[in-house]
Amino acid sequence: MDDILLALAAAAGTSVVEAAGTSSWQAFQQALVRWFGRGNAVAEQHTRARLERTAAALTSGADDVAEARIGERAAWRALVEATLEGMEPQERQTAVAELRQLLNLHAHGGGASAGPEGIAVGGDIKVNAHDQAVAAVKIGTVSTGNPQPPDANRA
Repeated sequence: MDDILLALAAAAGTSVVEAAGTSSWQAFQQALVRWFGRGNAVAEQHTRARLERTAAALTSGADDVAEARIGERAAWRALVEATLEGMEPQERQTAVAELRQLLNLHAHGGGASAGPEGIAVGGDIKVNAHDQAVAAVKIGTVSTGNPQPPDANRA
């Protein structure tokens, strides 16, 4: 498989992971189901179930979500690669064009996303502090007084 198709498959895997749990997930999921199914109801059902498992794994709030993202991205990349490899050249050409269009149409808003307690910025952000001020986009507990002297009994 040539590099362009491998890159497209990788982009598809990344798009699945980025879209899961967002407001665009349902529309993206439906488009992928149609793309993978290509009119085959059984294939569509299989894809829908697989996408639902992916969304559940990525939105569970479990500690291993970062690891799940890596695994799901790779799994969907491999699935797209296998699907394209199994097609005749003419069908593959059509499927590639459709997948590109699907990914462009459902691209996650600029690539910026954040989870709970996070901040997402799709462009530049500048935070400045002057004199004795504190400036932050997101910051935890701040103490602006003098630090406590070290405990002489602790050493």
